[in-house]
Amino acid sequence: QFGWAGMAKGEDNCIYIAFNFNGNFSTGQTYVLPKGAVFGFTDGKTYELDKDYTFTFDGSSWTQQ
Repeated sequence: QFGWAGMAKGEDNCIYIAFNFNGNFSTGQTYVLPKGAVFGFTDGKTYELDKDYTFTFDGSSWTQQ
């Protein structure tokens, strides 16, 4: 479990995913959203990730690589 995620469509028509990671991680751990993962809205539209998105925890915050 990572916490929670939210999705929204921006004014630029891009889809944005926000992640709130909980405190269950240790320094150096990573969380990967893999290329090809599919996210969807209740209107039936789906969106597929174009690449791997890797996040690393440094002990106090997360960075995306």
